[in-house]
Amino acid sequence: MDEIRKCKYDELDDVIELSTFAFQYEANPEKRAGIRSRLKPEQIWGYFNDDHLISMASLLPLQVFIHNQVFSMGGVASVASWPEYRRKGLVKQLLKKALIEMKEKNMTVSMLAPFSFAFYRKYGWETLSEYKKYTIPLSHFPKNENTLGTIIRYKNIKDCWPLLNEIYEQYTSGYNGMLKRDETWWFNRIFRETQTIQVYYNDSGKPEGYLLYKVKNREMKVKEMVFLNESARMQLWRLINQHDSMIEKVQMIAPSNDPLSVILENPSFDQEIISYFMMRIVDVEQFLRAYPFYASGVKQEFMITVKDEFAEWNDGLFDIQIDENGKARVNKVSFCAQHEMVDHSIHCSIQTLSSLLSGYQSVETLFKLDKIKGPKEKIHEFEFLIPKKTTYFMDFF
Repeated sequence: MDEIRKCKYDELDDVIELSTFAFQYEANPEKRAGIRSRLKPEQIWGYFNDDHLISMASLLPLQVFIHNQVFSMGGVASVASWPEYRRKGLVKQLLKKALIEMKEKNMTVSMLAPFSFAFYRKYGWETLSEYKKYTIPLSHFPKNENTLGTIIRYKNIKDCWPLLNEIYEQYTSGYNGMLKRDETWWFNRIFRETQTIQVYYNDSGKPEGYLLYKVKNREMKVKEMVFLNESARMQLWRLINQHDSMIEKVQMIAPSNDPLSVILENPSFDQEIISYFMMRIVDVEQFLRAYPFYASGVKQEFMITVKDEFAEWNDGLFDIQIDENGKARVNKVSFCAQHEMVDHSIHCSIQTLSSLLSGYQSVETLFKLDKIKGPKEKIHEFEFLIPKKTTYFMDFF
């Protein structure tokens, strides 16, 4: 007998067994115990055949920043099936259950790290962000001799995570899609492995940047380099240069709009653009009501037809009235009234709407690609009300 339900505590070993197989990692008894202690069965949807776990998907209750506003987010993770049960639509059913739960719990957006972008696009998720991956010879870093402020190395994670989080949250204001971290996330995700922690303070004693990294085999791997201004960036670079007796190159990531190639005198180094996380709007009505549109000073109204075959509550025509302060009133138009207004509305899929409002793609680009259709005048008016900001995501789940 087949059944979809939440996992139980006594089934966590089965969850770990499927996870280690699907994601190809080894876990000795000590590591398994650590994994088990972090798992929460109430967050794991399982597909069971005669009480045997054959497929699963985790749903993590998280929060993200979009235009400096916090949105409740359902993080989909650990999606896996045993090979003999794949391509039977099991994951599709698990995702459906997860989406329904997200809607019930007022999680207005969902994010995930895809094994296949094409696979998750079928269910309404769309690319959220890209990042640059750098491998830079140490000789390429600028030799900054100006010592401004102070850099302090922290040994005890407990003493510094609130400080790092304060800097991190200021940094997130420049991007859309960044995770709102809590103490548990810092300890279990960011500090899971031992690393060096350095914090930069300016001349006034204000913290303005930090560097988390490891050094091994003459290479520095930067987990996070966060800075609030160019002065902080230069001082963190100076810190990296101070490792010249230990390292030959540096590996790090940066936002897609990072101007490092322009800043460095020699921009000839390995750079990759990597498509990363995906996002989808879970509940169009609730998301639009919370979305901080640009305060234009005048009231405007839009009719938008959204196509969402996987979440029927989003599929249809929406009347959106945005006041002079950028606050939206949203109502889904009844089916019987849709035929009179649908031809005069803006048309897009849930993927396109998610891409547009996250800030990943512009109206101009989506219009050129024929992803968004409708009266040009209305489309341009709608574009004006959408704040502009680069998307970026530093975490993983």
